[in-house]
Amino acid sequence: METRSRGGGAEQGLRKRARAGEPRDQPPPNGLYLVVEHETENKCEVIKPPSHAGAPFGAPGMSFVAVSSSNHGGDWIVGVGGKTTVTYDAGTSEVIRGPPVLSPKHQPVLISHGGMLYAITRRPRVVPWTDFEVLSFEDGIPSINYPYATEKECFAYWEELPPPPFFPCRLTPIEFRNPPEVCVGSYAAVDGRIFLSLQQEEGTYVFHVASKTWERVDDSNLPFIGPAAPLCDRMFAACTKTRSNNEDAITLFSLPMDGSTKWLPIREFVVGPTDHVSRQFLCPLPGGRSFCWINTMHPDSATSIQLNSKLKSVLATFTIFQLKNLEGNDDFSASSVTLEKLGKPGQLIHTLSEGESSPVTLIAALTHNATSACDL
Repeated sequence: METRSRGGGAEQGLRKRARAGEPRDQPPPNGLYLVVEHETENKCEVIKPPSHAGAPFGAPGMSFVAVSSSNHGGDWIVGVGGKTTVTYDAGTSEVIRGPPVLSPKHQPVLISHGGMLYAITRRPRVVPWTDFEVLSFEDGIPSINYPYATEKECFAYWEELPPPPFFPCRLTPIEFRNPPEVCVGSYAAVDGRIFLSLQQEEGTYVFHVASKTWERVDDSNLPFIGPAAPLCDRMFAACTKTRSNNEDAITLFSLPMDGSTKWLPIREFVVGPTDHVSRQFLCPLPGGRSFCWINTMHPDSATSIQLNSKLKSVLATFTIFQLKNLEGNDDFSASSVTLEKLGKPGQLIHTLSEGESSPVTLIAALTHNATSACDL
């Protein structure tokens, strides 16, 4: 006779579902951090699910990215916005103030690559400001908290870089009369190169990190929107620009090792109905063979639930995907690479503080100790 412990019925039901081939619910992946905005309190907070404890971190109008340093052996979460730079140390839960950026930036595009943090103005204007700058993390966290910083860290500062050729600051005097409205739409970093396209059809440009020069490499824009999340074997996952049948899709791309700048689509995977209001994040997970797809809840449709006498806000749903059939596929364009869902879609839930009734908004999902991170 089988002896059941308390809760055995639930466990038995779970085993039955597993035998029936139904996926199990998955907890949030390790290393995932969320940045939420409290609209009524005008503040941001970093949290690590499923824990609900958070730390004040940044302010509205900032962008966030995960930064790592091979020399220093550190991994951090960095926020940049306005003139402010802040770093969250996940190991110590400390928030460290860094050097101010050279020019104010609202929700800048942040790209972490090779121990360096690159900040690009998302919506450039015709003003004499610095639209592109870089900050080094190779010697650790750049800090102005002098009691906690080394001498090298204290003297760290942002460095100005040449702006992309299609930015309004490079217009001719005649073009200044009617400057275009432009916005950065797609970007990725690989092998000492930063790929960049606008939302407008201006083609694809590459910034060469070593020479600090820009080059136009394609008349067409990058074939995805937002950042491309790096995986293994020079593969990337990104949200596609075109969505057929009102459905969201994730596209896998490869970039050849011969120095080519042509992004080769491998396969497109439909992930669900399109919601034109929600934001999406693709966060690579450690190992390079899986990633987390996060679909946020719009504040107007966000739900709150009462659990254990505490009010909780549902921030987003998430699904973990794993790459399959990678071995022996040298020709990625004709490979049989597939994606497999690991478990049912889960929910990312945040506990509201006492007296707080309005739901918070998820503005960034970041992967700590992985190959990259995704911002807005």
